[in-house]
Amino acid sequence: MSIIFQTLKTVQRSQIGQLAIPLRQYSQMVTFSKGQTPPPTDTVPDVATFLEKIGRDAQEHTDAFENDWETFWKLGSAGMKEKGIDVAARKYILDWQERYRKGTELYHIKQGKKKFDGKGERYFKVYRALKRREARIAEKELRERWKSEHPAN
Repeated sequence: MSIIFQTLKTVQRSQIGQLAIPLRQYSQMVTFSKGQTPPPTDTVPDVATFLEKIGRDAQEHTDAFENDWETFWKLGSAGMKEKGIDVAARKYILDWQERYRKGTELYHIKQGKKKFDGKGERYFKVYRALKRREARIAEKELRERWKSEHPAN
């Protein structure tokens, strides 16, 4: 048995915290600092250009930032909420702010669409069953129409 474990056996529980033994400490939360305000560039000289380049009608919110570069970068999610920017737009703008800080070139990301009549992947089995049913009904109608047009001799 190692010396550390032998020592721990003889130490009372109240004294364990006072030992200078390095213990692993795990954190449940990772925090990130807000980061520096990146300077405007030739391709993105102001807030209006930034919002226009990222798309999804983000340029509608240019007035909320008063087209001021410092205000745009200092205003967080709570500030954007106070200015009346909806949740999806806030998330999208904040995501692009972080990407821009890391040096990613701005481009428009299309809004994703749910498959299967707008109800998502979990609806696939029902969607497939309904499509098969519609196909059977259409095939039955086609067969009946053909029989009425071509009577048996």
